[in-house]
Amino acid sequence: MEIKSHTNEQILSAAKEAAVWCQLQWNASEPRSSLRTLNFLPCFFNTDQYYTVNDLIYSRKYEMERLGLKPSNNLSMGKILVYEPDSNISDCVFEGETSGYFDSSDCPPWDTWIGFIIENNQRYVLSWVPNEIIHIVEAGFEVNCVEFFYWLESSSESWALKLKKCITKRSNTPLRGWTVCKSRFCGFARKSISQNHNLQTLLCLKLCAPYQKLHEILPLAGIWRVLSSPTVSQVI
Repeated sequence: MEIKSHTNEQILSAAKEAAVWCQLQWNASEPRSSLRTLNFLPCFFNTDQYYTVNDLIYSRKYEMERLGLKPSNNLSMGKILVYEPDSNISDCVFEGETSGYFDSSDCPPWDTWIGFIIENNQRYVLSWVPNEIIHIVEAGFEVNCVEFFYWLESSSESWALKLKKCITKRSNTPLRGWTVCKSRFCGFARKSISQNHNLQTLLCLKLCAPYQKLHEILPLAGIWRVLSSPTVSQVI
């Protein structure tokens, strides 16, 4: 049986709904439960993960309609997280690092799900992360040695590129593609600079972000002095 994927339009629509729902439901004192509405509890006996995610999307949509809540066109309220269930090692590390935001199977809370994609036999679950929760998710990135979680903006998969283009066009909200550096790069940068690996650091910077954004990243990493490195002209 062929497994279905959500279309870009369906994902965009679900993201606009999740942006509102998650903003209202999130409770910082209850990260384990506030985005796991019991009435939305997924049916894990569905024939495939598409229907598991799809049922959740419709449950949230109907509940929002019942409460008179309207979707938001402002997707700058958060970011889209990509989860690769096939790469998940379910080691419970994410659960502890994020105070239960991710469960014991390292799965994001179901209220946040906005789409399911399958391409080249690789499965992806997309979820919405409000801005105020980004720091919690990125705390999980620090222990994400397998990298089965990452921001949509950092993905170069063909389906992701098409989705990003659709989001920018339909919602008039450009993705903040360079911000992935702040969570994944700063630690590496500090280590490289301390070991005088200036060229290696600059090469990584060039790959991660446009040069005009370097002045925003370098202070965060505490590595302003790299700009005076004689290797700068070799890289930029």
